[in-house]
Amino acid sequence: MEYLYEKDLSFIIRSVGNRHVTHRGKKILVSKLCKSVINKRYKKHSFSYGYAKCYYKGRPITVISAKGAEKDNYVYLLCEGHIRKSKEAFFRVKSYFKRWKVEESFRFMKQQLGIEKCIVRKFDSIKTMLGIASFCWNLLSRIESDRLLAAELERMSRREKYNTKNKTVCTFMNYRISDGIRNMLLSYNKRLFRFRDKKYKSDIVYYMKIPYYLEKHREREIIDGIPVVRRKKSLLVA
Repeated sequence: MEYLYEKDLSFIIRSVGNRHVTHRGKKILVSKLCKSVINKRYKKHSFSYGYAKCYYKGRPITVISAKGAEKDNYVYLLCEGHIRKSKEAFFRVKSYFKRWKVEESFRFMKQQLGIEKCIVRKFDSIKTMLGIASFCWNLLSRIESDRLLAAELERMSRREKYNTKNKTVCTFMNYRISDGIRNMLLSYNKRLFRFRDKKYKSDIVYYMKIPYYLEKHREREIIDGIPVVRRKKSLLVA
């Protein structure tokens, strides 16, 4: 935190419980402060939170105690300065949780798209690989925005985490979409990728209009099916 203070930066970071801060002139552990001293708590959505104005090495700091639905499930957060209103504390907590989603996106790109196993060495090649991975990630995100496709993918995937009260803790959005697409294709590969009997000299190929499903999802109510087009044998279908 010394660097953050020296650069006069705003921050919200997670703290360990055995860190000492000064509260009302006395040193106290962050864990004890959050569990025993911070009694006034505010409830919002699925968690409660409270905060206390403290000092760390002579600098003003606010300790925020966020608690989930499970017992003793505390998160200790530190931010610069002294917070004056509970709305600001709630905004800081939401900002920290939003960071989890950002980290999940990068973790998904590394693990699910195989970037961790990359052996590319040239900088231009690395940029190309990251560009392709970003395109795939964006495509998956756009697919989830489609109501019907998202419902089908939700049915085909199992990535959710639940607490003791059967409430969703983390949905693993990107992993869930990837698993759903994979399971869907494995289950319906014979039905999705098949050819009719040849009635003409040309082949009959089934395909899905991706822009139609991604960009016009609000204008449709049901999926009409997979359109059919004819192609000559000399044409290559990617």
